[in-house]
Amino acid sequence: MRRVFVFLLLLPALACFAGTTELAFMRYFPGARFAAMGGALTGLPGEQDNVFFSPSGLCWLKGAFLNFSHTEYFAGSRYEALSAMRQVGASTAVGVSAMYLWTATQDRRDSFGVSEGTFSPFQAVPALSIAQGLSKTAAAGLNIKFPYENLDGSSILHVLYDASGLVWITEYISFGACLVNAGTYRDLPEKLRAGFGVSFPGIKADIDAELQNSGSPVYAAGLSVKPEEFLSLMVGYRYDTEAQDGLLNCVSFGLELNVPAFSLTYAMKLNDSLGNTHYVSLLARLN
Repeated sequence: MRRVFVFLLLLPALACFAGTTELAFMRYFPGARFAAMGGALTGLPGEQDNVFFSPSGLCWLKGAFLNFSHTEYFAGSRYEALSAMRQVGASTAVGVSAMYLWTATQDRRDSFGVSEGTFSPFQAVPALSIAQGLSKTAAAGLNIKFPYENLDGSSILHVLYDASGLVWITEYISFGACLVNAGTYRDLPEKLRAGFGVSFPGIKADIDAELQNSGSPVYAAGLSVKPEEFLSLMVGYRYDTEAQDGLLNCVSFGLELNVPAFSLTYAMKLNDSLGNTHYVSLLARLN
């Protein structure tokens, strides 16, 4: 597996295309469980939504998983996320994922404001992931992302990566950290995240802190309680220390229904001034 890690580390050097627009949607929640927990998952192992930014803890997942999330976003925009992970060794997991934002049909106008028809811009982020256990209590993970934009006929491809680590401090307390969206495109929202997770039978909690290359620190906390084997309830809060509106400052909650082969998760993010955002995810356990 060391050769795989070396290959993935070299991938950013293979493709780099300049661009001028910021993939701002990569700042937001990519899955229903992630949203319900307020974005606070960095310190928790075995969370499927961590594949999008902090994959290290996925090495403790058993079997194979397929996860799809749909978000009804603002002004008719739709945010989709798809991931697949599989354990390939006693302490190794590999996966693929993709995030997709369709921002609804837009009017195209010339310099005089005269309509020239419509166009449908979109942004997509396919990625490769690997998680490797380093010991019984420590793991590392790596994502290679290929963000692609198609804006009114012009397309741009970038390459960037996430690097993460997770360690069990005690039997019930874990610590995770990750560098998110680092790479070849300076205007992407780079982040440094760190979080402490607590895992008891039927209860999970996490507190995260996030530093961004542009903007103020962000803090998040999430709690998941499993009162029944088939049901999980979640609540979270995210706070941007300098946010001027409710886009990042939000309370969220969700519920998850579990059967042996599937999990269905619903989440709602309550924004202070921009209305509510709804998330739905379906997770399939393939074996």
